[in-house]
Amino acid sequence: MSLAAFDGDLTARSQAKRAAARFENFSEVELDFAGVDYIGQAFANELLRVWPLAHPATRITVANANEAVTQMIKHITSRQDLPQPTNRGELKQ
Repeated sequence: MSLAAFDGDLTARSQAKRAAARFENFSEVELDFAGVDYIGQAFANELLRVWPLAHPATRITVANANEAVTQMIKHITSRQDLPQPTNRGELKQ
């Protein structure tokens, strides 16, 4: 993800869409957040809720997320008032 953040923070939904451009070609995708200090709500929502809803066969896991990134991911994936993917992946550090 640090390559996706090359132009700045990972905050925009469009950045998440670009990052996930070929994820559907894989059954499992690991998002490595090493070197990423912060992700925005729109970015996290697109990458960890919207995209998995559209691609339930792909498992997404998270690695090397700092506390700020982990908190945003937990915020997005815990929203029970929103449609949830059937296979949200897991947080691992």
